[in-house]
Amino acid sequence: MPVRQLDDCGLNADEARRGVDVLAAKRGQLAQRKLQAADGPLDGGFGVAGQLDPIVRHLQLARVSRHPYGMTATCIVLNGTSSSGKSSIAAALQELWPRPLQVTGIDTFLAAQSKRFFAIDGRVVAGFSWVPVTVDGQPVFEWIPGPLGLGVIRASHAYWAACAGAGLDQVIDDVWLVPDQPAGLQDALFAANTLWVGVHCPLAIAEQRERERGDRLVGTVRGQHVLVHTFRKYDADVDTSVATPQECAEAILAVLDARFSDG
Repeated sequence: MPVRQLDDCGLNADEARRGVDVLAAKRGQLAQRKLQAADGPLDGGFGVAGQLDPIVRHLQLARVSRHPYGMTATCIVLNGTSSSGKSSIAAALQELWPRPLQVTGIDTFLAAQSKRFFAIDGRVVAGFSWVPVTVDGQPVFEWIPGPLGLGVIRASHAYWAACAGAGLDQVIDDVWLVPDQPAGLQDALFAANTLWVGVHCPLAIAEQRERERGDRLVGTVRGQHVLVHTFRKYDADVDTSVATPQECAEAILAVLDARFSDG
């Protein structure tokens, strides 16, 4: 019964919360009985999708959002090049997550800017500039943030920190091309349960996706590919050339469950 309904019955806020805790404990006891009754190895609940009682699967997934030090927002940071498959993984995570799960990324903030914020003709502007260069003998675009571009990066970190502080579970879809991005994001999410995920894809496949999409500046992927995974180690790595978005999402949740489960 939600806290509001308990309050409507004449209980104060503390009594209402205790009531919710009692209900949660009873549901936890039910979960334990169901988990013990499940046939075969559970593999963390993620490797046998479709073979378990749906309630058992939901309850196993719910363990992901518990932390031994109390309820804390969970942040799953996906870092990879454009067209690496991050958006599809984020959508799969939303389907699997037992609670509301927000998905935003650096593109969320770039989409809010005017055309004057960007330059793709070789000029360097205050926002973001795509400057043509050569990598391995191939023409590519180097992504250069100006002072306002760096301001957007800092603003995105402040936003994600505020979401974590408000208790929102979230997926952050990012592309790291300057050190300020992972460093600032780590500082911003210091109080959250954060899982850092590298989303990998062979360059040839990512470039093919880039061409087929038709909404990306061709040459961007190659320019990003040489930098994006050079900044930090990950808690989990997935390769979208050999695994579906669903399989990648399940692998990520398995790592998250193992890391934050209270046993």
